[in-house]
Amino acid sequence: MSKVIKNAIMDAMKAVEVRQLIRSGKNKQVPTMGWCRGEKQANIAILQKDAADDFAKFAAYNEGCLPILHQSKPGEKETILAKNSDITTDLPGYKIYKNGEMEKIIDSAEEYDWKEMVTFYIGCSFSFDDILMEHKIPVRNIEQNTNVSMYKTNIKCHSVGPFQCNMIVSMRPIPEHQLSLVVDITSQMPDVHGAPVHIGDPDVIISNTKFENPHFGSFVALQDGDVPVFWACGVTNSEAIRAAKRPFAITHCPGMMFLTDVPQERYEESKPDNEKCKVIKYSNKDQRFSIVSVQAEKCLAELEEATVDDPGKRGSKNLLVPGDFMKSSLALSHASSIAITTGFPCHDHEPPDETDGLPGVYSLAGMLQALGKEITLIVDKAGLKMNIEIMKKQVDAGILQKEIKVISYIGSDGTEHALTKDNGRPTYDVILATERCGSTENGKYYTMKGKDISAKLDPIDNMFKEATKRTDVVTIGVGDGGNELGMGKVIDKVKKFIPNGETIACDVAADIVISAGTSNWGCYALACALYALRKCRIHDRYYRRATGLPTDVETKFKWAVPTVEREYKNLEIVENAGIKDGISPHQQMSVDGFTFFPTHAEKVKEMRQIINV
Repeated sequence: MSKVIKNAIMDAMKAVEVRQLIRSGKNKQVPTMGWCRGEKQANIAILQKDAADDFAKFAAYNEGCLPILHQSKPGEKETILAKNSDITTDLPGYKIYKNGEMEKIIDSAEEYDWKEMVTFYIGCSFSFDDILMEHKIPVRNIEQNTNVSMYKTNIKCHSVGPFQCNMIVSMRPIPEHQLSLVVDITSQMPDVHGAPVHIGDPDVIISNTKFENPHFGSFVALQDGDVPVFWACGVTNSEAIRAAKRPFAITHCPGMMFLTDVPQERYEESKPDNEKCKVIKYSNKDQRFSIVSVQAEKCLAELEEATVDDPGKRGSKNLLVPGDFMKSSLALSHASSIAITTGFPCHDHEPPDETDGLPGVYSLAGMLQALGKEITLIVDKAGLKMNIEIMKKQVDAGILQKEIKVISYIGSDGTEHALTKDNGRPTYDVILATERCGSTENGKYYTMKGKDISAKLDPIDNMFKEATKRTDVVTIGVGDGGNELGMGKVIDKVKKFIPNGETIACDVAADIVISAGTSNWGCYALACALYALRKCRIHDRYYRRATGLPTDVETKFKWAVPTVEREYKNLEIVENAGIKDGISPHQQMSVDGFTFFPTHAEKVKEMRQIINV
């Protein structure tokens, strides 16, 4: 018989039979994808015993890429995972490392002194391929009879001792309409890498190569409607071993796994909503996806519903774009650098701004800051000094942990703020406009009553339009009347349902819009949503790329969730700067004609109940 037995035969064989074939010299240096359907496969890392404890801790902190199925005793060649196995002969290929450098690839490791060696058997995503196929999810690399694509990434693993490296990922093309199912299936299998760590645009995570040229394995071609999906990969162990510069170590060759006798657990469709997964595409401009639990999805839908209450009866409910609140929340969750702009100078006195806008900015900024985001507030040049003073008072009040950058759109030299860095990358991942007056089809800016306030506004719309054209920036517009920046996305609805809509409708569209009873409510709700997302175990793991430990949400972020006391103080700081209610300027502690108690306070309480804090 040929030394390479066809995959169709290997698929149906038991692992014990395949190990015997490999031990006899057959199917060496051959990828094992699709072999021994229903039985787990394992990546292998073999280290001297003095490094075993550190490597075990490294694996525990990076469970996505290094889920340990079994750790042997020193010198142990057989494993409880596979009877009558021999780790020195039963792999299709071995990589030998000395002082961190790969010395050679061999078919057998029998020649080495084994008594000091510890073997780590690490779960492999090949183990769930047959379960995907059972659910009619195509496994393209098996269809194409090739190894999976594996890439070095910019995702840093959690370091332990000398073990420190970036993650390696494997890629499978998945039809977009099956993304939620494939994530739901694999999330139940944490011991073979679990749910993906990235879905969509490869450039977000892969390093120093084109997508078509994987670092390991072969390129697996996408079919029409496919999305690239990336799982943490056990080949990460070779990167960790290289970085540690161990005197001697052995790993499997990429794609050539150890076959165990352990059955792979089957997918259970019936499970609680907090364990069911939903994939959300939060940007239609490029392939930006995230994962949440069904429970978290329902929670954010409730927040969206609470946000769109219309106490002023202005028709803002008609401007709702279902699902955009979820998309906004996910865009902010994944962003590193965020610009926020506000400013609606509707009064004739100084300062001319209203109380709807800035309080929402600081409510949201407090949560973004807790999450570690870089925040910039962009305002009109005329209000720069006032806004800096308000920001400092927000810090003093504990609403912000530290100062954020506050800049004017028009600089002292008369130039507009740059959206692009010198390297061509965007200055911000997300630009959010809340209660920021936006220009109409005739280029002018109007209040809800049709008053022209164009002379009081800098052309921040220019930056917003430029950002919306880019595929690497997400723009969000928060408004309550349709004349706010970004609400051009629903301009037809504004003209139809909002009084004076034909005159006042902003024609500058955002990628995503949030319609709210007041714009402050939209920001309160986003702050609550960000907390709920990080409290969601499924989203938190995806956000962390399955590295480190689950986030201690209550300790880190609960302080930044809006409370009645915080938002009262927030509004008080804004009013003390001379800013007044845009509808009822004679009222104290008031926004859009409604006093803080009871209207706004009750809305804060309602949102807190939804997220259960």
